[in-house]
Amino acid sequence: MKKKLIIIILTVILGTLTLSAEVMTNAAKGLKGPALYGVYFINKKPPEFLEDYYDLYAKRMYYGEDEIHLNVYFLKKGLISPFRHASKALCLLKTPQEETKYRNLLKMHLNLKIMQNYLYLGRLYDKRIIYHFNMPFKEDLIKSLNIAKFYYNLAREYWPRVLAWAGEASKIDVRIDMDFLEDELWSIQNRDKEVDWDYDYTFDIHLSGLEKNLKKLSGN
Repeated sequence: MKKKLIIIILTVILGTLTLSAEVMTNAAKGLKGPALYGVYFINKKPPEFLEDYYDLYAKRMYYGEDEIHLNVYFLKKGLISPFRHASKALCLLKTPQEETKYRNLLKMHLNLKIMQNYLYLGRLYDKRIIYHFNMPFKEDLIKSLNIAKFYYNLAREYWPRVLAWAGEASKIDVRIDMDFLEDELWSIQNRDKEVDWDYDYTFDIHLSGLEKNLKKLSGN
């Protein structure tokens, strides 16, 4: 019985060690922030191309603040990485025009996702309604609101980049076989009709409400 138990334990350990890839971060050590994350891969080459980093981002789910920072890390690494050869793209690219649009759309998409992740981080720290019973904790609330403000402003920096890449993509009159990117482009271009996509308005609403709450907490 003991022998069988030892064999089972060894099998589990060896199976774990032979995983094709394992992502580990310094978050496990209690560290936070994109600059403090390290990504390590076992039995597999580190990501090389934009699509590789996007694939890592796309397979992850949002569990908490550390995971969101890691998502941003992957997206930022993707933006400074080269694209795969056209034959290994995420969809079939039949012409040079399709390849150019594909690259513009992915740059647009990655910048958009960084912006949305920072916006989500801001919301985690934002206290939108201040009640009278919150006032004993106003110092902590002020700190939290200032962190939210930092993330909102950081997110806002990416919106012009999203618009710039969307503008470049819209100049190319072909459609690639990635409907969600084409739909995203349409929503950005028609953001005056699509309220959820008017991020200038979104940032204005969040920041103006935040400033009012800061004044309320400061007694001004």
